[in-house]
Amino acid sequence: LSPVCLGSLRRAASINAEYMGLRISSYNREMFDSSRERDDLFKFEIGKGAVIKGWDVGIATMKVGERAILRCRADFAYGEKGSAPKIPANATLDFVVQLKDIQQYEPLWDTDDAKDSISKKTVTEVEGWETAKKLWVVTVTYTGRENDEKGRIWCSGKDEKVKIPFDLEFESKGVISEYEQPRGFFVCLKNTKEGETNLFKLKSNDFYTFGSTGSKKFNIAPNTDLFYEMTITAMEKFNMSSWQLDADEKIPKAKELKEIANDYFRRKKVAVAKEVWKDILSITTEIKDNDDEDINKISLACYSNTALVETQLNNLSEAAEQIEKGLAIDPKHEKLRYRKAQLHFKRGEWSLAGESLAELLKDFPENKGAKTLAAKNERARKAAEKKARKLAKNVRAQCCEKVERGGCRQRES
Repeated sequence: LSPVCLGSLRRAASINAEYMGLRISSYNREMFDSSRERDDLFKFEIGKGAVIKGWDVGIATMKVGERAILRCRADFAYGEKGSAPKIPANATLDFVVQLKDIQQYEPLWDTDDAKDSISKKTVTEVEGWETAKKLWVVTVTYTGRENDEKGRIWCSGKDEKVKIPFDLEFESKGVISEYEQPRGFFVCLKNTKEGETNLFKLKSNDFYTFGSTGSKKFNIAPNTDLFYEMTITAMEKFNMSSWQLDADEKIPKAKELKEIANDYFRRKKVAVAKEVWKDILSITTEIKDNDDEDINKISLACYSNTALVETQLNNLSEAAEQIEKGLAIDPKHEKLRYRKAQLHFKRGEWSLAGESLAELLKDFPENKGAKTLAAKNERARKAAEKKARKLAKNVRAQCCEKVERGGCRQRES
């Protein structure tokens, strides 16, 4: 038999079992249910009240592969009410059970790039639900091993302070140059509560581990599974949502986030920058005093920058939405008006682009970007008109040729 015993587990575990249920009477035992006849394993989580009390108590004493009879008195089965129509009131029941498997590790839900590739087992439980979020700093003691809990130790840290990065920084890659640890390490951190000790198994893939390339730095061969044991002892929060902030914290937080977003943008991490600008706008747009100059200045910068990125990514509808929201605050805003002209140009709306740029240059005659775009737009407009004239000429020529051929056929007839 396997030495793994459910009774030694400190929390609920998922189990797979085969069983046959028998009613006990004065004369015989009669089968009322059987997973074997259905050719199906029975799956449930022990210790959560998902089954009768006799199962929770009895199966917790079993080992994988063991076969046993669990005799359950009525108070450990279906009690005074029974379970009509098969089980009468106050019935004692026998279950012939074979424990097939114990799933001690539960897959994490937030691994969209490689479903069920990271699984977790909690060793030391704590109350509460809060786990670390992006930009929080955690104090963690951890050990990283190859393959499983008995593998070679390739990294460790004691009371190490680690900032949780944006998952978008990794761009769906397992490893990037900015971090020594793979992306999966931070996923594990985000799934560990303060005071909790967890074990994690990471199946090798190119999305969350060192994957097919391995790691020369840590002497890890390609396609090696990873294992972490980690305990978080402290968390320093970095609140970013408007509802988490007091009124006097919102503007300073928005300014701080603006610097963070701009840094990501300079590093060409545009997806992260876009997410932070969105977080900033969730703060500024909920501040009641919308006439505050600082608030409007921050909001306008976020709308303008987001519109620029969306235009570059060819998400033109999203770019237009950001531009209009910004212009609703300040219809004369120089950059947003330039972004609008850019958008018209990108769509091939030469006339609208020309009109927008002409109006912009009236108010801001030294805007070099607008001058350059106006010249580029005029060349594109003329080229488009020339192409249209050539196309029209070709169409007319084809029509005339058809008419002439029709006339020839009439004379011949």
